[in-house]
Amino acid sequence: MASVLHSLKEIVSFIGVIFLLLIYIIILFVLGYSIPYVYPFHNNSLFLIPFYLAIPFPVSIFFLRDTAAYVWYLILSLTVFTSSAYLFYRGIIPYFRNFFKKPFGYRHNSFQDITELFSLSMFFTMLIYYITILFGAKPATIGIEKYPLWFQMLQLLHAAVYEELIVRILFLGVPLFLVYKLKGDKISPLRIFGGGFKIGRWEMAFLLLSSVIFGLAHMTSWGIWKVIPTLVAGLALGYLFLRYGIFASIAFHFINDYLSIPMSLFPELVIPIGLITLYFLAAGLVFFISYSIRIYHYFFPPHKVEKEVPPPPQPPWIKQTWIDLHCPACGGDVFQYVDKNHLRCLKCGTIIDISSYPEQSNQSEKEDHLP
Repeated sequence: MASVLHSLKEIVSFIGVIFLLLIYIIILFVLGYSIPYVYPFHNNSLFLIPFYLAIPFPVSIFFLRDTAAYVWYLILSLTVFTSSAYLFYRGIIPYFRNFFKKPFGYRHNSFQDITELFSLSMFFTMLIYYITILFGAKPATIGIEKYPLWFQMLQLLHAAVYEELIVRILFLGVPLFLVYKLKGDKISPLRIFGGGFKIGRWEMAFLLLSSVIFGLAHMTSWGIWKVIPTLVAGLALGYLFLRYGIFASIAFHFINDYLSIPMSLFPELVIPIGLITLYFLAAGLVFFISYSIRIYHYFFPPHKVEKEVPPPPQPPWIKQTWIDLHCPACGGDVFQYVDKNHLRCLKCGTIIDISSYPEQSNQSEKEDHLP
């Protein structure tokens, strides 16, 4: 059953990787298009970028406006393009190369994990959304679609990158670096940007903490219904950050937040991207089951049944009656069989003929006459 589920997951994942790669390329193209598109609006009163801390609810620090805000938008765009280039080199190219070599082999790949966790997060968010409606509540939204497209581009790109800096780095990368530094481990300061961590007890503790903060930080603008799905998304983002680094979590966050922009800019993309989104929702159910099993096995590892290994075959004379013997040369009493009638003293190496000892001889004769 496990192998069937794994094979199904790999097939669904492969199709999802192709779809997500297609969407990713479209979004990156739109991001490049947005750089000159938003510039004419940089003097608008709405063209401002908030800087805040999540502790856990957002606390404003300052705002960037006008030209400074546009320069920040350029920096954010460069960050996304750099992360994407690294992801193509370390994730996308190796994934397709390894998949065609061994399609159903177990592997860890950043882009495959982004695809699966993106689908799972989308499925879980919609699940909570409709459960909320089922209980008679109306899920709130931030209403960003009511604002001009350039404003959406500005705010969504800022959220995708900035939230990774103030949540994943401040509440995950920096604390883990300090913990291992205080423990005396050799760790590079670059590890505050994630990557290469195993999910141990410290990683799990700060992963949960950062995810809870990430979930609560969205409550003020989205409502309480958004806390649980955002917390789950935070777990996915934190896992990507720990395993692969900040570039993977930024790519995930950017795809998730910027997905609506191509459809707003090019309405003809609404139907194809909508159909791909339906696939991600269906695939998310498969990944939800798969990752639930993995999480269960992480906390409750299956007991390995150890097979009893039979003792190695022994020469027939090993079964003979033990005799009280001391080495005539050194007085040692620890020996090793050379053959049926000779022992070697392990203390001095003297070879002793035991055929002259009555107890041994009688026992040998009895064994020789056994039917």
